[in-house]
Amino acid sequence: MGVLTAFLPSLNILYILLSAAFAVFVQQVILRFPKRKLTIKINNIGAFLASFSYTLYLTHYPILSLFKNFGFKKYDSIDGKGVLVYVGVLLVCLLIAYVIYLPFEKRTNYYKNLIKSNLR
Repeated sequence: MGVLTAFLPSLNILYILLSAAFAVFVQQVILRFPKRKLTIKINNIGAFLASFSYTLYLTHYPILSLFKNFGFKKYDSIDGKGVLVYVGVLLVCLLIAYVIYLPFEKRTNYYKNLIKSNLR
């Protein structure tokens, strides 16, 4: 193995090359439009989650802190109970973020237009 490492570039250069390759891959995935029923469904789910992603970003940490304060702990191993708790907490975070999204972020354009019309 020592003979091969003499011919390889440094680890930082390998990280840069991997990052560039991944960036090109992500760009190509974004530019392709879904054509099959399954890929359209996955795209719709992604668009739905993206619609309230900022609200989820803002609310997930306080929700996780509440769970921690109520005694839920991080699991060190992957077992059935740990996966069940993880999925439950994930669903609670998504649900609370969506409920908060509905009256505020979803209606941003409405309120923006209302403010603009009142300023005229």
